[in-house]
Amino acid sequence: MIIGVLVPNLANPVFLPFLRAVEHQAQRFGYAVMVADTQQSTEIEHRQLDRLSAQRIDALIMAGRPRDPERVRRLSDAGLAVADPVRFAERAGVPFRSISAGAVEEACHHLASLGHERLAFVARGHAEPSASTNRWQVIETTCRSLRLRPSRVAVKEFHDFPTSGRPTGSREELAATLDGLVRSPGGPTVIWSNSHVLAPILLEGLAMADIGIPTDCSFVTFGDSSWAAAYRPSISVITDDLEAAATALTSAVLHQLGVTEAEAPIAVPLGVYLARKSVGPPPTRT
Repeated sequence: MIIGVLVPNLANPVFLPFLRAVEHQAQRFGYAVMVADTQQSTEIEHRQLDRLSAQRIDALIMAGRPRDPERVRRLSDAGLAVADPVRFAERAGVPFRSISAGAVEEACHHLASLGHERLAFVARGHAEPSASTNRWQVIETTCRSLRLRPSRVAVKEFHDFPTSGRPTGSREELAATLDGLVRSPGGPTVIWSNSHVLAPILLEGLAMADIGIPTDCSFVTFGDSSWAAAYRPSISVITDDLEAAATALTSAVLHQLGVTEAEAPIAVPLGVYLARKSVGPPPTRT
């Protein structure tokens, strides 16, 4: 009576509504939920799958694309009820996109309509998961079609943000990097954070560099949370309906287990661009 849930990064608050929806749906039928964090690592994903298997889980739900799809497929072939969002969406004949390209394109068009000409897509300096590359490709292609010049920038994390086990920098170092980036001749007028985990780190660095949002630079990130809405100015985001996706995926595994009669359709999260207060016209620079 246990459903395992594999999450790419528990430090990312965007997964909280996903987990809450899984638990709500599972508890309706008497199932407990066991959560495992892969920390965006294939090696850790393997260890977590071993741990979940040892607990004799009845089903496995993936909160994102598995890093080792073949391993997950073997578990499914062995009889484990598995809900991999990508595979289940494809089986339903619906293209699954964890981040909607349409919403990214809409955001780029909105920025261009405000008069922005230069944009910096900011990610961590270490190797990013495939989602980062996919996001950058959509941003780069769309921006170039709009004659909006994009650039890809790598930064170090603060040393006291344990979101990875890799060497990190300092607040001062990040603030200096962002200051040099935004205030350089021809620098970007938009900072686009690669992830919701990185967003508050960048916002603190921008604040330390006395770069106002959106007066000196507009700011956009992926994923949403209560802090992004409560932040002042409220943060503009590209987000998915992860709660709806979690409900559908949980219904799918419960159907495989014979608990429910009808299999729920797999919800495809729709990307939404929320035009909040962290995006505005570009500043006038001499």
